[in-house]
Amino acid sequence: MAELTLQAIEQLLEKQTTTLTGKIEASADDLAEMIQFLTKTAAHKDDLKEQTEHFNQKFAEQAITLNFIESQLATLRKDLGQLSKRTKEDDGAFVKDLFKLKNRMDQFEKQLKKLKAVHA
Repeated sequence: MAELTLQAIEQLLEKQTTTLTGKIEASADDLAEMIQFLTKTAAHKDDLKEQTEHFNQKFAEQAITLNFIESQLATLRKDLGQLSKRTKEDDGAFVKDLFKLKNRMDQFEKQLKKLKAVHA
């Protein structure tokens, strides 16, 4: 009976060993396939360098555009400030001119009344 048990254990071990070996080989094949896929599709240093140069160039172009826009905005702000100041000055001068004209009208009306009184 001891032989029967030993023989059964050996068969069981051989079966499990074969199954395990097959699984290891399948896993190794899968791993090799994954490695091949990664090496084919992975970016290399040259690819990354090209991408970096491309992005650096695009960022530089955007920086130039942004600098141009910022300078235009600064110019517009300066012009708007000058226009605002000039508008205030012009408004003040316009009000002064209106007061002068009103005073002249008042004087003409007084002179007209005097002339009417003299000729009446």
